[in-house]
Amino acid sequence: MNLSAEIVLLLSYYLSADLTSKEVVATNEDTTVTVTANGFKSGTTVTVSNVENTAESYKTLIKVAGVDEDKVIACVDVTPNMLPDGTVELSFNVGTDYAGQKVTVYHLKDDGTTENLGTFEVAADGTVSGVKVDSFSPFMITLEEPVAENTETTGKAVETAKTGDASFAVFGILAVVSAGAVVLTAKKKEN
Repeated sequence: MNLSAEIVLLLSYYLSADLTSKEVVATNEDTTVTVTANGFKSGTTVTVSNVENTAESYKTLIKVAGVDEDKVIACVDVTPNMLPDGTVELSFNVGTDYAGQKVTVYHLKDDGTTENLGTFEVAADGTVSGVKVDSFSPFMITLEEPVAENTETTGKAVETAKTGDASFAVFGILAVVSAGAVVLTAKKKEN
């Protein structure tokens, strides 16, 4: 086979290949990952595996996240058998227990650098959607700290002391005490 025949054969393969956008779903025991990307060929599969908390990638991601381990919802390695061209959108199903809560997704790239992919609200069905990446490797999803809300109200306004108010009070008390001492001393001299 000559070079031009090989080029024609290769070109015909790519022209006949299904290069349309495909949605690939992969599941492990804790997390469902839905991967959507333009350019996935038919036959693309994705594997999802949990990253143990003893793994170096886990330690790196939790350090970058700056959270305690009880705030880690999931740490998974997402691996497709064929890489798509361009950006990929991931969705993680973390369970309905987290519905309405905010989570942050971190990514450890192949070159060892990390990135914060953003903060997302967990949907009612437990899905974290719209996580856009251009590479794979481990991902960590952490629960954001809820903002403390003061729901108790008394209906009374609380006044705070203004600067200098305390010094006037102290001087006032000292003046009254001093005046009392002067009066007492004067009365004792009269007797």
